[in-house]
Amino acid sequence: MELELCQALDIGLQCSLAESRTWACAAHLQSLTFIQCSGLHANIFIQMLASGVFGHPQKVSLTECGNMSDDRKPLGPIEWTIPALDTLELNCFAAWEMEHLQLLHARKLFLSLVWTQGPEGMDQMVLQQITHKRAFPEATEVHVTSNWSDENFSKLQCICSTRGVKMITRDWDQHR
Repeated sequence: MELELCQALDIGLQCSLAESRTWACAAHLQSLTFIQCSGLHANIFIQMLASGVFGHPQKVSLTECGNMSDDRKPLGPIEWTIPALDTLELNCFAAWEMEHLQLLHARKLFLSLVWTQGPEGMDQMVLQQITHKRAFPEATEVHVTSNWSDENFSKLQCICSTRGVKMITRDWDQHR
């Protein structure tokens, strides 16, 4: 079963999403997509996913979620209770949100448009985060968009290689 929510969870529903009740469709949910859901706070979402509230989806895709007013406090300890996702797609997130989202467990990782507050740019931010062993701890493949510079893509390949990531490509078209 696939569930796609587009502009369905606004900021007023953020508290309801934070409740740790297992979703009724959790046992059958294979793909979960949130697009422009301002009520989806990165910290809360990770805790709910890790605890099994959404069951064990194989694929999770997040695009432009959250709100500028979200609490940006560091994430507390997370106990990951479900198997790693097969695929995780992250598109259009602020750097502080990626600090949370990088804790997700997924084998195939697709990254696009990570906003930064400084001059370093999207690909530099991803490089800084993925260097840490705690970032995307079970990744075996990393796919990024084709607009990465050759220099930064080479750095990404080196970093991922030292972490045991088998495939690193610039082949993701997030508008498929």
